[in-house]
Amino acid sequence: MDAQRKIFTEGATKNNMTEKQASELFDLLEKFAGYGFNKSHAAAYALVAYQTAFLKTHYPAAFLAATMSADMNNTDSVHIFYDDCAANKVEVLPPDVNESEFKFKPISRTQVLYGLGLVKGTGWAAIEVILQARKTDGPFKDLFDFCCRLDLRKVNRRVIESLIRAGAFDKLEPNRNALLSGVALAIGAAEQTNANSNQNSLFGEASDQSVHVLPDVAPWTEQQKLQEEKAALGFYLSGHPYWAYQKDLSNFISTTLASLMPREQPQLLAGIVSGIRVRMTGRGKMAIVGIDDGTTRIEVVVGNELLNQSQQLLKDDQLVIVEGRVSNDEFSGGIRVNARKLYDLSTLRNSKASFLKISCNGQADAMKLKTLLKPYCVSNSDEQRGCAVKVEYHNTTSKVELMLGSEWRVDLNDELINGLTQWLSQTNVKILYN
Repeated sequence: MDAQRKIFTEGATKNNMTEKQASELFDLLEKFAGYGFNKSHAAAYALVAYQTAFLKTHYPAAFLAATMSADMNNTDSVHIFYDDCAANKVEVLPPDVNESEFKFKPISRTQVLYGLGLVKGTGWAAIEVILQARKTDGPFKDLFDFCCRLDLRKVNRRVIESLIRAGAFDKLEPNRNALLSGVALAIGAAEQTNANSNQNSLFGEASDQSVHVLPDVAPWTEQQKLQEEKAALGFYLSGHPYWAYQKDLSNFISTTLASLMPREQPQLLAGIVSGIRVRMTGRGKMAIVGIDDGTTRIEVVVGNELLNQSQQLLKDDQLVIVEGRVSNDEFSGGIRVNARKLYDLSTLRNSKASFLKISCNGQADAMKLKTLLKPYCVSNSDEQRGCAVKVEYHNTTSKVELMLGSEWRVDLNDELINGLTQWLSQTNVKILYN
């Protein structure tokens, strides 16, 4: 404003004002500039805030669908708005090749359908072909029908595989592994059909239907399904990998990340690693590790010494258990977690467990039990490592419990527990804790 005073005064005097009048008028303008600009913006933003609150309250699905669509090229922003959907009791349904549009679409007051254009590796050119084919000839019947009706130069293999990973074909075939394994077969069948489309068959239109059968493969595990889903969407949509560990972790951890409170004593907390930033400080490297347990995401500070000791535990999409001090973060207004120790689940199990109890009956194969346990037995020279094993053997009339010797102490990792559970069922395999 000071730089403008001379210019204003000279201009005003040329328009029949005295220098004193011009100076007094500029003093008023200068005083107004101290608050007038801010007030005008405050009023405008207040109006926008009121309109936004009204729409979000009375039309939540439509509002959130529009919000996510407006920033659909930024996965981090979409993820934030997706979390806001849950907070506002709006369900986000997975993408669907027969229902979804390019952007998010509200289908009721409390439901939003995921947009096909937000699936990584697709793009408008490919989605436009899919939408047009669906509009012209109706819903797709299966993966083979999908490939036969589209221009595979625009909707190429990469696009189809991304849509499968995202769950866009789930209503046609829930086994995503079978769909992904059958992409080459479906594309080949489509190319053959299109090549023969202008040829007349001596025996009419009959064809070998065997090529229209997907490969017979086992469905993905829930963990693998979520990993593939994240690769296609940028985050987990149909579930969360932490949930698979929740029951086991409840033996050690009593609170979610969303309900963490500052406390002087160290606390145990856990989550799936969702990002790692490493910075250099005067004391060496420091890592800022994002973890997520399905309720919220927080950041954990890992110092140089602990980072060097436990770097193998800090990998994206891997469960990590943190013993750390939770305090208020005055800068962000949230909480701050400083890690003191890091664990994987098997290490924590081993440190807290009394013994592994295996129940089996007369039909069980002792050799199979030995085969399952042997790869996970710890060294005889260190009886403090691993966990003791107790076998409960029972038949129709009696039962007996036998504690196996120290040479059968085992490392309680996921592969061992899963192998025993698949053989004997979950109720017959229990870890008993102190």
